[in-house]
Amino acid sequence: MKNPLTLEECAAITRLAGHDLNSIACDCLNTLLILDMNLSPEIQVKSKSVLEIRLPTSKRAIHALQTIVEISSAINYMGDFDSPITLYEPFISWEKHFSSIQEILGSDKIKFTTNLQVSNFKSCPAVLSTIYYNLAKNSRKYLLKIGGNIGLNMQHFFGKPTNLVFENPAITMNNEFIIFQVTDDGPGFRQERPLADYLNKNVSTRDGGGFGLYFTKLAAKYLGAHVGITSVPGKTAVSLYLPTKNTN
Repeated sequence: MKNPLTLEECAAITRLAGHDLNSIACDCLNTLLILDMNLSPEIQVKSKSVLEIRLPTSKRAIHALQTIVEISSAINYMGDFDSPITLYEPFISWEKHFSSIQEILGSDKIKFTTNLQVSNFKSCPAVLSTIYYNLAKNSRKYLLKIGGNIGLNMQHFFGKPTNLVFENPAITMNNEFIIFQVTDDGPGFRQERPLADYLNKNVSTRDGGGFGLYFTKLAAKYLGAHVGITSVPGKTAVSLYLPTKNTN
């Protein structure tokens, strides 16, 4: 199936997601140059003109590099207007993906839960991981001053979603989904605008800026999924509903 994103949306993915790559790369560099400078480097003289210095890296820096690779892959997949979609059954450990998010965001307030026994659905893990990272990062930024907890959840869902703010027309007659969800216990979205408005470009976070939910909507369009939001003070949840039987 052809990439369902428009040429403008593909360009937005490449342009906006690059901001996250830059921020992670800077964090990784700071980790290497500041935190790890307290560790003893390994220095070897290779020749009269070559001196090799190996600097020990921290666990956080390694996870940062892994996250950079995942976001880069998501940009390549979603941003390529001329390439078809390739979805496959991922044989991966989601715990490793979530531990990377916890490490790079540096938060012990991020918890992961799942009731999935097997990953019997077709998807693109790099895109899903980037959704999780973006939404968790936005929640963390929003809760930084007031405190709070963030949840990363995966679960089976049977039935018809009732909280949809983006309904993918490619999905027909499907009552079984995998929910990829990010929750937090902050004050919720502002009530002066409909929740669906936050999925628009430049109005995609709770303070009216950024692209966390805009990216989520484009990713849902790419993957063939719905997006749902529930938000009241003390409980906000953004959910991606991925059909277990993909129509793509």
